[in-house]
Amino acid sequence: MKKIQSILLIIAVLLPASVGAASITFVPSFGNYDTGSTFSTSVYVNPASGETISASKLSLTFPANTLEVISYTPVSGGSILVHLGTNTDNLTGEIVDNIAFNPGIIASTKVATIIFKAKTDGQAQIEVTGDSKLLDSTNTDKNTGSIGANYTVTTPVLVVPITPVPAPVPVPASVQPPVVTEPVTEVIEGDGATTTTATTTIATTTEATITEEVTPLSDQSAAVSDANTDSQIPWKYLILVLVIIGGVVWGWRRLQKE
Repeated sequence: MKKIQSILLIIAVLLPASVGAASITFVPSFGNYDTGSTFSTSVYVNPASGETISASKLSLTFPANTLEVISYTPVSGGSILVHLGTNTDNLTGEIVDNIAFNPGIIASTKVATIIFKAKTDGQAQIEVTGDSKLLDSTNTDKNTGSIGANYTVTTPVLVVPITPVPAPVPVPASVQPPVVTEPVTEVIEGDGATTTTATTTIATTTEATITEEVTPLSDQSAAVSDANTDSQIPWKYLILVLVIIGGVVWGWRRLQKE
C-alpha cells in the first residue's frame, strides 16, 4: 500500500512539469495542401508554468524538395527585443532565428510567421532540431517539450465536368404513298371483251407524284367506232348470202310452177 502511495506521489509531482514544459510549437501543426498552393504557419515560444524565457534560438528543418519558404517574417514589438542572425536556406531546408526578450516572457508568444509553397507530393515534416534553445535568465536551457509540424502535400484531382449528351431525336420513317392504279383507256374487242390498261406511278418521297396517261375522248370515240365497224363486217356478208340463197329458192319454185 505504501509503494502505491509513493508512486502516486511521484506522478503528482512530475505530471505538472511534463505538461508545462517549455516548447517551440507551430500553429497549425498539420494540414493538407495542394501542390502549387501556399500556406502559412505561426511559430510560438511557450515558457513552462512559473518560468521566464529571456532568449531563444530556433533551429528548424524542412524538406526542401517538398516545401519552399516564400517568406519568414519575424514578429517585433512587445517583449520581443530583437531578432539576431535570422537565416533561411531553401537549398538545405533550414531556418535559424535568434531572439532576445526584454523583459523575459512568461506566456506563449508568437515570434514569427512562415509562408511555405507546396512544391511536390509528399509528407513535409518540420522539425525542431537539438540546436534549438529556450534560455531563462540564468542561461539554462528549458527546451524540453518542443514538437514539430507535419503537412501533407498532394496533387489535386482534376474533375472534368461531364456535359450530358442530349438524346437523339427520333426521325420518323419516310411515309411511302400507296400504289395507285388508275384506269386510262378501254378497248372493246370484237368478242365483246373489254381490256383495261393503266399507268401506275409509285412515289419514293413523302410527296408522291402520280402520273396519269389520259387518252382524249375523241380518240376514245374513234377507237370504239372502228371497233364496232370491224365487228359488223361478218354480219353484212351473212345477210348477202341469205339474200342470194332466198333469191335462188324463189326462182327455183317459180320455175316449178310453170
